[in-house]
Amino acid sequence: MTGYLQMGQKWSERFSTEAGLRLELTDTEARYIAGIRNSTPVRNYEQLFPTFSAKDKHTLTFQYRRRIVRPNYRDLNPFTEVNDRYLQERGTQL
Repeated sequence: MTGYLQMGQKWSERFSTEAGLRLELTDTEARYIAGIRNSTPVRNYEQLFPTFSAKDKHTLTFQYRRRIVRPNYRDLNPFTEVNDRYLQERGTQL
């Protein structure tokens, strides 16, 4: 579940600010039905991701953002993907 809050203010003709906050609540459980692993990884977390920007129309822009980097599906895929006879790919199992 995710919630967003964002506000902006124009202070003058040239200067404006924006601030935002994103709250992420995650409850994840992965089950391995067949394969090497017998465990069930569980990840639960609540995280805040703030953003802030200040803009001067002609000279200055300042931005701050906090983000999370998530892996691609291909990085997590436990199966071997055969692209051609010389190339096989498999994701890393975290």
